[in-house]
Amino acid sequence: MWNPLRVLASRRVAVWLLVAFVVYAAVASAIPQGALDSEEVVAWAAAHPVIAPFVGAIGLHAAFVHPVFIVLAAWLALATCACALERTRWALRQRVRADAVSGAALDRLREKRAAAIELTTALSLEEAQDRAENALRSLRLKTVTHGPAVSGRTGTMSLLGSPLFHWSLAALFVVVSIGQLTRSEGLMGIVAGESKADIPASYGILDKGPLHGDLSGLIITVTRMERDLVVNGVSFGPTPYVEVRDGERLLDGHYVRANAPLRAGGLLIHMAGYDRAALLSVTDGESTESLEIFLDAEKGTGVTQPVRMSVGSADARKELVVTPAESSDPAIEIDWKSAGTPKSAVLRAGESVDVDGARVTADRLTTYARLSVVDDWSVWPIYVLFGLALLGIGVAVLVPARSALVLIDRRGVTLDVFIQARHMRSDPDWPATVRRSVISALEQGVESS
Repeated sequence: MWNPLRVLASRRVAVWLLVAFVVYAAVASAIPQGALDSEEVVAWAAAHPVIAPFVGAIGLHAAFVHPVFIVLAAWLALATCACALERTRWALRQRVRADAVSGAALDRLREKRAAAIELTTALSLEEAQDRAENALRSLRLKTVTHGPAVSGRTGTMSLLGSPLFHWSLAALFVVVSIGQLTRSEGLMGIVAGESKADIPASYGILDKGPLHGDLSGLIITVTRMERDLVVNGVSFGPTPYVEVRDGERLLDGHYVRANAPLRAGGLLIHMAGYDRAALLSVTDGESTESLEIFLDAEKGTGVTQPVRMSVGSADARKELVVTPAESSDPAIEIDWKSAGTPKSAVLRAGESVDVDGARVTADRLTTYARLSVVDDWSVWPIYVLFGLALLGIGVAVLVPARSALVLIDRRGVTLDVFIQARHMRSDPDWPATVRRSVISALEQGVESS
């Protein structure tokens, strides 16, 4: 009869699922993920014109939310759960058998006459059982006597390794899946000495899971930018000191650098980059507008990209272009058109220029940090589950479950010895090891046939 649980728990099915999952993930990792009109995807498509239409058509730029990936992950999760359930049942059966050996099991062992070892000896049945028990104990097995039989098994811990490993993997699938639905991740630029709240308006790029809910509203501050942070003789270059506050209460703060993110509240903050920044104020009549300008150098070329913006009142907006000025001290250059005539001005910190009636002032010329801010509750559970999985596989490999059953029957002056040995990892040497140990103990001073 077809058993779906047995099919799911099949090792062959699990191996093929793992292979398909790994191959899919490897292919997806080699393809930029994002919207079809995003900068990285467009650049990749231009570099791979032959396969780009096919990749875009089947949706591999959103590979990890693709139905194929979801089906593979769900199937693999179900298979892992089935394996975990099967291993747990097996462990429970083994634990029960450690305390009792049924008469039917002994009868089945007696039926294997071809495997019986005959010993001609004057040893009493009790003496033979004692020797067999000592032999099993020498193999680090816990022994129990069941009438004419002696059984030995490893401790309960050895039975838990495989179930712990498989249940940890199954839980990982659940936690990672729910985490993807409830997490948020985005890039936030903060000028040195300034703060921003963890709200959507503070981000340049923000991705939220459909079940995430509202952002935390915590205040993130870049108190300063170290020009070149040196730790234990290692230079990390420009590094921001970041603080996170809940109102006036400081949650945590330290330098955020490679391999040293800041964890505060539910947020995980990494350093994603840095560059120059300018804080401008534009006064037009009675209104004043504050502007935050990030002057980023293009990757690979080092050329700073101009920043275009509109200033002034709604009915008379002026288009400005801001770039770093070629100067020995920090300065920016502002370009605009007045009545069709190009104009420009170089501003240092505190300097102003009149742009067709609007006063543009460079309040600060400084640097900013680009922070990757992740809100994901599943990070710590994932670490814990990874640790439990490693513990489980370590126990399963280093302390595998082993058992042995020795049945001794008296037949005249002869002892019939039946030996059965099992090893969780099917070690072919284990039965021979048990046999040698038991027979060596029983043969001390006697003849065997």
